[in-house]
Amino acid sequence: GSPSFGSPPFGSPSFGSPFGTQMGSPPSVVASPFQNAPTFAQAVRRVSVGGTDGGSGSKYQRAMYIPASGDRQEDPSVIARRSAKLLKLLQLEGSAEKSAILLEWCDRMRRWLSAALVQPVHALLEANQAMVAAAAAKGIAAAAPASNFSASLFGPPKPAAAPAPAPSGPAVSVQQWLQHAHTDAAAQALVHQARKLERFLLVSGFSAESKPYVRQRIGHLAQGHCLAHYKWDGGASASCPQPWSPSLPTDSELLVHLFCCLFDYVMPAVISDAAPKPAAAPVGGGLFGGFGGGAFGGGMLGGGAAGAAAASAKTGPFWRSPAEHAAFTKNHFAKAGDLHRKKSDAVLLQPPERAAVAGGRRPPPRYSLLCDGVEWVIADGEHNAVEALVLFMLQRAKHQGHLGGLDLSKEIYSALLNALAFAGAAIVAPPEDEVAYRAPLAVLHPWTIELEAVNLHDVTAELKQ
Repeated sequence: GSPSFGSPPFGSPSFGSPFGTQMGSPPSVVASPFQNAPTFAQAVRRVSVGGTDGGSGSKYQRAMYIPASGDRQEDPSVIARRSAKLLKLLQLEGSAEKSAILLEWCDRMRRWLSAALVQPVHALLEANQAMVAAAAAKGIAAAAPASNFSASLFGPPKPAAAPAPAPSGPAVSVQQWLQHAHTDAAAQALVHQARKLERFLLVSGFSAESKPYVRQRIGHLAQGHCLAHYKWDGGASASCPQPWSPSLPTDSELLVHLFCCLFDYVMPAVISDAAPKPAAAPVGGGLFGGFGGGAFGGGMLGGGAAGAAAASAKTGPFWRSPAEHAAFTKNHFAKAGDLHRKKSDAVLLQPPERAAVAGGRRPPPRYSLLCDGVEWVIADGEHNAVEALVLFMLQRAKHQGHLGGLDLSKEIYSALLNALAFAGAAIVAPPEDEVAYRAPLAVLHPWTIELEAVNLHDVTAELKQ
């Protein structure tokens, strides 16, 4: 079906897209799918505006970072020239109609990220936190007795049935409950889910002390349907319990981090030849010790057929280790200091941190892409991070719509839930916004004949000049 978020607002002839769908060509002005969207005259690219309301849900004017006189790490004029050249080569600049397409794509990316990523992650964080707190208040379950097997000359040993132990003892703290080596499957799943969700709170480059703020900010961004509280160069307002400060991630850094986590969880598992095979281990092993040992190992669950059954029950996406959930960051994300930035044919690149502007304010990174070894420079400003994600999708659309074995023309919301939810752990209600079930490449609507004709080999050759 069509990758649009509803019926296209136009009825002109349609033609093929790089991901096998039919979409119409845009009118002279592409309408925004959001309420209170500006007119085209208000959405002129890269104009400087004064003041802010703490978010950009209702104001889509382009705000541009003007570097201080001492900031010589990047030349704004060079960035503007190179980014404009890129967009012209990609048929996304050069006329009002072409510029409107990129604005529409950014709108759709924001709405898709809200429905398919930020809102479900926020809901799971809330549900998991409540379940863990309730379990900790009930105390720690008594240790299960060793399994008794009845010997038989005419068949394999049969384990004796035993009721699940009931929680006993005084209440414990949440941290104590999470660190305990639980033996019941439901508690194991809940602990494992808490560890997986914690990854969304640990933004690279920031200390663990920033987790409470990130947790709060995800809740803010989950409100509404298009990241209405998104503030590219800041975060939570001074009136919030935990206001943003330069030592905390900006919303643009947080959004890119969540995007990376999303694709780490839904892409095929990373297979390492050096990874040890799952094996039985004594009680007290690491929580993520292959899930055949450690806290979930065969030493606790019994041996022989029972141990094999327990191990095989923990081989789905939910039970993968952090190392297995790293395909995107391993191959498609890099910081400027990375020795091997060219990890693949498409890398989301975070340049070095820039000098503080007047008043000590820390400007956010200016994200770009490294495509076939050539940098795609993306203009600075409020929409830099979102445009970087949109152009990443365009690059993959031109490569048969796949990303490391993941088909981006299919919805990935279900895969995210499979990776984050399991029986006994927290679950979430079906999303209210059907956009959650749209494919990532659906953000690339509308599509034009000019976009269809874009050849990335030619784009690379031009950018090298």
